[in-house]
Amino acid sequence: MAGGYDLYGTYYPNINDAINAEMSQCNEIDNRFNQKKINELERKLHEQQQPSNDEFILHLWGKIQELEKRIAVLEGRS
Repeated sequence: MAGGYDLYGTYYPNINDAINAEMSQCNEIDNRFNQKKINELERKLHEQQQPSNDEFILHLWGKIQELEKRIAVLEGRS
């Protein structure tokens, strides 16, 4: 049986070894691509879960108002 080459041009005397090497290399390429896509999707999901700056500012103003009311009650100014 004749030999063959893998994706990177490495020669294998046995064609089955060349095919196996090429299949492994294809799988690695696919895995890298899939991992990149997963990372992109995770980043986008994380960004979607973060409140916008305006929402965060409104939330903080609400907390400040709550604290001011509590301070007023504690100081007897209500």
